[in-house]
Amino acid sequence: DITADQWHTLQYMFIGNRLQVYIDGEQFLDYTDSGDPLEGGDLWIETSPTNQILFDNFKVYEIVAEGESSMEASLDSTLCGDGFELLLFEDFETGPSSQWIFRDAAGAEAVPWEISVDQAGGHSLIGDSHLWAYSQPLGKSDILYRLRMRKESPSADTHINFGVSPEGRYYLSFGAEMILYKDPTDIFLAKADSLLDDLQWHEIEISVRQGQIQVQMDGDLRIDYVDPSPMPAGDIALENLTGSIFYDDILVCAVSGVTE
Repeated sequence: DITADQWHTLQYMFIGNRLQVYIDGEQFLDYTDSGDPLEGGDLWIETSPTNQILFDNFKVYEIVAEGESSMEASLDSTLCGDGFELLLFEDFETGPSSQWIFRDAAGAEAVPWEISVDQAGGHSLIGDSHLWAYSQPLGKSDILYRLRMRKESPSADTHINFGVSPEGRYYLSFGAEMILYKDPTDIFLAKADSLLDDLQWHEIEISVRQGQIQVQMDGDLRIDYVDPSPMPAGDIALENLTGSIFYDDILVCAVSGVTE
């Protein structure tokens, strides 16, 4: 449903004579035109002069995979890129989804996280104390993990966790420096200047492929490290440590066709 005074994500996908519409990641329409489907054309937005509707963040992609019969696979390619499958996407526009397990610092299940609404009506997740947010089980080691984050003060710190399993985890710490560690014994792996400006959104991208860990911030490669003893397949988690930090547009993709 489209609710007033809330942002929603709409995705229209045309392949041949088939149309699918997704609203906030849920399939709303799956229609096949059995007559004479339109070909080519442009994108138009039509609104009523009596209603105010806000639009933002337009993206248009051409689907070029020949013989592709899976609409879901095309959606994976659009969000993740060729060769990846979508595992998780969360923009918090309708609040936290069932993809998350929230816990406090002691490990007790709780929901002390909050949803922030900015002046444009966009939503994001905010933590302001020591809190955990775990993804539902993903069970992948080779992943692409992307999110946006914003610190509210220089003292704010967080751990961006991946490869989380009973055997341990990898995590990035964002204090004065960006530091990559490996648990269960906090083994230092690599570091780079953090350069996280307070009150500014930054995009963090983590790529893990056969033990090679690459970390980009705002499109610049900051860490490139090869672990000789990679962690097994695992999940992701956010660990808000101190201060207020905003998180948004969390995307996790896996290499297609890899069974773990």
